[in-house]
Amino acid sequence: MSVSTEPSARKPLRILICESNALSAILLRRLFELRGHVAKLATTVDQASAAMAGGTFDRLVIDTHLVTNDAERILDRFDRGAVIALTTQSARDADAACSAAGIATCLSKPIVASELWAALDDARE
Repeated sequence: MSVSTEPSARKPLRILICESNALSAILLRRLFELRGHVAKLATTVDQASAAMAGGTFDRLVIDTHLVTNDAERILDRFDRGAVIALTTQSARDADAACSAAGIATCLSKPIVASELWAALDDARE
C-alpha cells in the first residue's frame, strides 16, 4: 500500500480516535502523526470522554460499533461535520447508522489513506 506521508500543508489538527480495535487505532494514529497531526487514542466511549475532559480536539474519528446512545456524550461536543465514522459494515448499513447519529462522513475499513485525507479535508471546510 502506498501512503502519502507528506505533512499536511494546513495547520496540524488535534484528533481524537475512538476505535475499539487496537491495531486499527495504532494505524490511524500513525497515519495522522505522519501527516503532522496530533492524535489521542481511546478504545471505549469512557476513555474518549476522559480524554475530552483533559483537552480539546478538532476532529473525532470513531468506529461505528461505538456509535451508540452512550456515545452521544462525546458526539455532542463536536459539530457532526467534524466527525469521521469508520465501519466494517456494508455501505447501506453504515450509511444508515451514520445518518441516524447525524454523522455525514462514513468510511469503510480497511482504511484507504487517500479517502481518509479527503474526508479530513472535507471536515475542515
